[in-house]
Amino acid sequence: MGSGDRCYTGPAGKPTERGENVKEFKTILPDEMALKLENLSEQLGISPEELIRQIVVEHLNKLDRGSTFDPVGFGMWKDRDEMQDSLKWVRELRNREWQR
Repeated sequence: MGSGDRCYTGPAGKPTERGENVKEFKTILPDEMALKLENLSEQLGISPEELIRQIVVEHLNKLDRGSTFDPVGFGMWKDRDEMQDSLKWVRELRNREWQR
């Protein structure tokens, strides 16, 4: 959502200004995550509920476009011989580093 976009909300089950029906969802978050959410919403000047709504809208839009993950760096080591068994590689790396 851009800074000029309006938020249309209404009581659960009742139409909004756009005439769409809405449904209310409740969630429980760990304290640390809730604090981050509250701090970010305060910085943005919106309610935590509106921030959650914007995050959900953005995520659903990404899914609609077929994007299920951020591909940056994904598979960049797939052709490396030592990475064929990544668990073995990590174990050996840790052993080398921890024996210093």
